[in-house]
Amino acid sequence: MEILKEIAQDRLVIMVTHNPELAGRYSTRIIRLLDGRVTDDSMPFEEAPRAQEARAKAQKRPSMSFRTALSLSLNNLMTKKGRTLMVALAGSIGIIGIALILSLSTGLQAYIDGVEENTLGAYPLSITSETIDAGNLLTSMMGAGGGEDDAPREADRVYTSTIMYDMINAMLSEITTNNLEAFKAYMDADSRFAENTTSIQYGYGVTLNLYNMEGVNGVTQVNPSTVMENMTGTSMYADMTSAQSGSAFASMASASGMGMGAGGMNVWRELPGGEAVMETQYEVLGGRLPAAYDEAVLIVGRNNQISDMTLYALGLKDQRELPSLLQKVMRGETLETEETSFSFDELLSLRFRLLLPAQCYEPDGQGGWVDKSQDEAFLAALLEDAPEIRIVGIVRPVEDALVTTGEYGMIGYTAALTEYAVEQTAQCAIVQQQLASPQTDVFTGLPFALDDEGDYTLEMLPEDRQAYLSIFSEAELDALMQTYAAQGVSDATYAQNLARLGVADLDKPASISLYPRDFEAKDALVALIAEYNQAAMDEGREGDVINYTDYVGLMMSSVSTIINAITYVLIAFVAISLVVSSIMIGIITYISVLERTKEIGILRSIGASKRDISRVFNAETLIIGFCAGLLGILVTWVLTFPANVVVDRLTGIARAAILPGAGAAILVAISMALTLVAGLIPSRIAARKDPVVALRTE
Repeated sequence: MEILKEIAQDRLVIMVTHNPELAGRYSTRIIRLLDGRVTDDSMPFEEAPRAQEARAKAQKRPSMSFRTALSLSLNNLMTKKGRTLMVALAGSIGIIGIALILSLSTGLQAYIDGVEENTLGAYPLSITSETIDAGNLLTSMMGAGGGEDDAPREADRVYTSTIMYDMINAMLSEITTNNLEAFKAYMDADSRFAENTTSIQYGYGVTLNLYNMEGVNGVTQVNPSTVMENMTGTSMYADMTSAQSGSAFASMASASGMGMGAGGMNVWRELPGGEAVMETQYEVLGGRLPAAYDEAVLIVGRNNQISDMTLYALGLKDQRELPSLLQKVMRGETLETEETSFSFDELLSLRFRLLLPAQCYEPDGQGGWVDKSQDEAFLAALLEDAPEIRIVGIVRPVEDALVTTGEYGMIGYTAALTEYAVEQTAQCAIVQQQLASPQTDVFTGLPFALDDEGDYTLEMLPEDRQAYLSIFSEAELDALMQTYAAQGVSDATYAQNLARLGVADLDKPASISLYPRDFEAKDALVALIAEYNQAAMDEGREGDVINYTDYVGLMMSSVSTIINAITYVLIAFVAISLVVSSIMIGIITYISVLERTKEIGILRSIGASKRDISRVFNAETLIIGFCAGLLGILVTWVLTFPANVVVDRLTGIARAAILPGAGAAILVAISMALTLVAGLIPSRIAARKDPVVALRTE
């Protein structure tokens, strides 16, 4: 009895006895019963408080917490570690597949972004006076569809389509003109352009005729280069590049990286930015950076290399040997090459002479001007007094240069040389004469043709000819008038003559190149241009709207679109395995319900609701889904290492597979959600089981 008394200190002990003395000695409350009725109670209580307490207990329904359900499910899974691991592994297969695809997609996208970032300097945002919307052009040309239509045709005849016409029409229709004078004024007034750029470069379409007076085979024209002309015997790129800088086709050639001149490859480029920019973008290997218009630098590539093409272009190798080299290659012979090197002093001693296009003309004595550019004696006399351009430094782009001009060796000069050429050209006699006579062609002395061919009328002819022509029909008169009006006028235009002479206005650039500081700055520049265009539209200045094409962005976005499309297709296929694994997990959960039927009965008997039972099995499926997702991410992370090694050896792309952290977390969440859905039906089956029947189940 002493033991029971000690236990009763923190527990309820009910003792039934017929000994009143024993009850009075050890009990704290004595209830006397007779024939099943209470006759006495040492500690009675009122009915009202008991009723209130009963109502309070009735309002508070018993419920199992999710933590308890999670603990019960975890304990059950831990008793079946092997099966749980196998189920998680099977459920992770789909996650592994999707995670691997996502890793490769992320890695390749990072590689594309890196390529685009590395080309920010080589391919800036370029705006030309004439531009082609390359995206619409490709769409239009691809949309031509081969020129076929559904019109009825005779079976025994062959008909022509209009592919060439559609192509030319699409090409010309996509050419637009930009008012760069107004845009330059806007840029100069808005400091945000300077804040988001490393450099802003203006092109004026000025041709610099440069000669090496001490080339290996005498006086050599180094710009425009004659390398390709001497190798093939024809100016194979003349037609492509004869258009002035700023044209739509010149902008496309520039964007594609072709530094082609009239004779082939030009190695002379204007350095973007001033001295402060050059100091951050180039490493000086020898000499110094240019500080005046008559100074330039030789830009070398990695390992201090320049290409043999550059040596030919600069007159440091004999261009006369190029035809024989070409013939050997065409015959299938192997060319013997040897590596040559030059000391810094040899390269720093290079000197070039500058001639302007307008200086190559002299009066013909009949009111016109004649081109003397092919007269060797005339050129020799001009070159003797021509300004000298000196190589004052040898530089190399820094590792993370944002502004570059080429990888295999270029001659870089400052914007001061371009400005000098523009100013000196304006002082030439032929240029001043042409500017003073905008209606007359100074080369031929003939007037320029009327801009609008519709201005030709019958009244422009003498009266006797008008009477003679009155017998002709309207169509015949139109043809005769066009022929008559074309006689005695120049074939050229005023603008063509100015371009031929190299005339430019520093306030009217032919092209503008914006070098962004980074990706964010590039997006900011695009937004600034869009802001300018919107303002022009709002003010009714549609002609001032700027059109341009980001060629690198266009190409990279196309590649990104292809990669995304492939990624979506692969994920769609791999997602099938997720469906299969979800069905499997649903079956495994149902088996678990059958195995835990007696446990379900016990839980229900001690007060667990149907919802509590569902919660137990939902918690179990969530644990399995979490384990499957985590295992899938872990396996994927391990597989990225050999995948990167294989891709690097095959393609040279390092880190082609990168598992994104956010993507991994989302995949784990998807795995948990799918397993939860898969376990809903088994959990409902478990909740509906009869507790009595469940307790009887073995």
